[in-house]
Amino acid sequence: MTDVPALDLFYPCDDSTPQLLELLHACLDDFQPVAIHEHEGGNGWRVFFKTPDTRDGAARALTADFAGRLTSVSPADVPDDGWAARSQAKLGAVRIEQIVVAPPWETSAAKRGEILVVIEPSMGFGTGHHATTRLCLQLLQNVTVKGRRVIDVGTGSGVLAIAASTLGAATTVAVDCDPDALENARENIAKRRVRCGRGARSRSGRPRHRVCRHRRGQSDQRRASAICDEARWSASAWRDPDRQRIRP
Repeated sequence: MTDVPALDLFYPCDDSTPQLLELLHACLDDFQPVAIHEHEGGNGWRVFFKTPDTRDGAARALTADFAGRLTSVSPADVPDDGWAARSQAKLGAVRIEQIVVAPPWETSAAKRGEILVVIEPSMGFGTGHHATTRLCLQLLQNVTVKGRRVIDVGTGSGVLAIAASTLGAATTVAVDCDPDALENARENIAKRRVRCGRGARSRSGRPRHRVCRHRRGQSDQRRASAICDEARWSASAWRDPDRQRIRP
């Protein structure tokens, strides 16, 4: 039985805790956590990572960014006894306006007239439970997507690309740098038969797209502008220091 690198972090429980948890999610996302378990006392998490290096990097970032706001942050090596499968089995359906994101065993959660997006839980980010995914799913329903071309940068499970296609996007392109995420996204997209391809060209010769980003990354705005123009760029999970680097 191999050990899985993890972090145990604890925080005080008060009126500011919900906001703190969203900020912790955004910070941890840079280090691609595999799973997050809440401690039984409700005052902390055990966060699992792919490698000790990413775990240690996350620990340094948490210590620097949340000094004085966390009770403790400590590394742990946890025996792999099937925790990932147990964690995924507990995931239920999530409703965001008219879209319901659900695992295969909860497809009945969608009501008549709602859009059902079935996602097989895995290491790919995007089961709909995180606020960043929900915000982008909400945005897709409140902007003009039909007939447009959508790029989902940092696709994770492919949930935004699938939702955009279901909402009438002419073409969806989903990209990610995580091999596990790409494998999961391909499986989810194949089940929905979402067609991906090149977009129409603009005057500069680059494609017109609507770009969605649901996980924070410093270089994503540059990547988006490098591949398309005349685009609307939408993102969530930015912390205050990062906002200063965003330019129209």
